[in-house]
Amino acid sequence: MIASLSLGGMALLTSIFIAMGFRSKTGSLDEYITHRGKSSVLAAGFSLTASVLGGWILFSPGETGSWAGISGLTGYALGQAMPLFLLAFFGPVLLRLIPQGYGLVDYVSSRFGKKTASVTSLIMLFYMGTFLTAELTAIGQVMSFAFGIPLLFSCLAIMLVVFAYVFRGGLGASINTDKIQLYVLVPLLLVLAAAVVHALSAGGPVPEQIRTAAPELVSLSFLPGWKFGTVLFIGVTASNLFHQGFWQRIYSVDSTKSQKNAFLLGGILIIPLVMLTGFFGIFARTAGTLDPSEPSLGLFSLLSLVSPVFTAVMVVLAFVLVMSSIDTLLNGMVSTICSWKGVDSDNPSELKTAKMLTVGIGLIAVLFGSRGGSVLYLFLLADLICSSFAFPLLYGLFNTKLKGGKVLVSGFAGMLLGAPYFPAADFSSWSGLPADMFISFLTALGVSALLSIIFGRVEKDNG
Repeated sequence: MIASLSLGGMALLTSIFIAMGFRSKTGSLDEYITHRGKSSVLAAGFSLTASVLGGWILFSPGETGSWAGISGLTGYALGQAMPLFLLAFFGPVLLRLIPQGYGLVDYVSSRFGKKTASVTSLIMLFYMGTFLTAELTAIGQVMSFAFGIPLLFSCLAIMLVVFAYVFRGGLGASINTDKIQLYVLVPLLLVLAAAVVHALSAGGPVPEQIRTAAPELVSLSFLPGWKFGTVLFIGVTASNLFHQGFWQRIYSVDSTKSQKNAFLLGGILIIPLVMLTGFFGIFARTAGTLDPSEPSLGLFSLLSLVSPVFTAVMVVLAFVLVMSSIDTLLNGMVSTICSWKGVDSDNPSELKTAKMLTVGIGLIAVLFGSRGGSVLYLFLLADLICSSFAFPLLYGLFNTKLKGGKVLVSGFAGMLLGAPYFPAADFSSWSGLPADMFISFLTALGVSALLSIIFGRVEKDNG
């Protein structure tokens, strides 16, 4: 019965998404990449929320909550929302500077030159590829947990479904399906949370149970939680600024005012949803269901407390989450590749080439995603690189004297000096220096920011 409900829900949603993708068939490369000027505030805001909230929220926030508590979750939630708040501010500037642009690469190319734009494109593709791998890891682990399906089969099947509709309809298909995904996602998440809280309340007031089992998780003075929350805030904010799917939507909204409001709406919606999923990790610690060797599976361990029907709810929820983020990622990759050498709307082969390269990246992600592992660690690895380059690139919006070569020097210096403190996969030291993500991320961000400010000032004084 559970398998039938799960597969039936997934089949129904797949049919809807494919139908919407074919209905959204685009007539030009520009429309495929930007869906320019066609989205309302609600459509774009809901699309941004659904795109951010991938399958990772079933794993990473719970893992964070299980040991870093509400202080760590606060940093995580704000880190997920902050890029949208920043783009609500940067978006109008970009629309004024490059009104017919496509995203971050176009700005970097016009501001810093082709070399810096090429490095930026590679960072964006690496980050989105890592995000894609993490999403496939997430859905693979869900299907393996629920039905024992091999990870490789689940990852490949999901990729083929998303390729089927997003390559047909482009960004418009992603935005249209995101609305459906959010309408399904939020009710399922709330129902699941209500069921877990109801089950826990049989043992007494839930807040009292938490304070008894793990008081540090709800303490605002828990320093390790705040340190990790700071790492997540820096890393997640920086890395999501290299997500082309968000930059595309700057141009998809129907006016500058709508663009600002859409990004603010998306950011506001994300915060409570990330906090909610993070509390599942706290609940798992409280209930004693959490396996310390697999902290990312805290939410799944709680399924033993509720009706078996909620396994089907979990599977469909994971499916919707993964689809909503993967379609945005694939379209963002196509857009980034097209923008690499400058978009040529009169060259139909450009889109075909970009799609083929994206398929290649997708298949590599399937292979890595099918190996399993920590979803959170995959993100943190990409976050470090993005944290090194985010400030220098965006600083150029306001300091017109900073040169592209100095941006690259600042970014690589921050990355190289921060990397020795970044832990190995088992969170041990690989360099002989302390394995401390807090030091690693602060060093990467601080060094790159300081150098870019110095370079901008020197160039300005010499200019």
